[in-house]
Amino acid sequence: MHLIVSSIDSNQLQDLVFKIIQADWCGCGNSSTPLSLTIGASHLLPLLTTLQHNTHSEAVTALLLMLKQHRPTAEMVKQLMTRDTRVPGDDLAESALLSWCRDGSEEKCAELVATLLSQRCQASPTKRKRGGGGGGVGQPTCERILAHLDRLRLRLSYPRHKFYKLDALQKALQALRAHAQTCSGQRSATCLR
Repeated sequence: MHLIVSSIDSNQLQDLVFKIIQADWCGCGNSSTPLSLTIGASHLLPLLTTLQHNTHSEAVTALLLMLKQHRPTAEMVKQLMTRDTRVPGDDLAESALLSWCRDGSEEKCAELVATLLSQRCQASPTKRKRGGGGGGVGQPTCERILAHLDRLRLRLSYPRHKFYKLDALQKALQALRAHAQTCSGQRSATCLR
């Protein structure tokens, strides 16, 4: 393993860590990285929205490993959902969510995502437009949250996962669908993306 890690670059290492965490191969759940020992999670959360997975791969990998050691919080989920889903290979949000689902925090994670989805999608269309359409820094859009949920859905192919069947998330998605049906014109089409 040491030989493999020493001969790959940081992007390849990041991809390897993402795959290990997504496949739940790592038997080192209680180990801690030097970054998480010296800096608390709350101090690093703002970095989730600014770090690019291809340029800051070591930092993104360290953040993912640190997030895996903590229980999900509203702020963690909010910052993860702010990440751009159009960037190929950036699986940080989905890897963290999947890790939490596998570590017994599936219900908590679904509740946090449902709360965030309800808050962001019940805002009036004029409020969303004033924010520049992107939701602002630290404010994920409804579309981005749904895109992350879709990417996570592709990774939760195992029948043992009940994430999407949990009441909190089902109610939020149903409320979103009803809200989208009442939206006018073009906005209703983008509400469900």
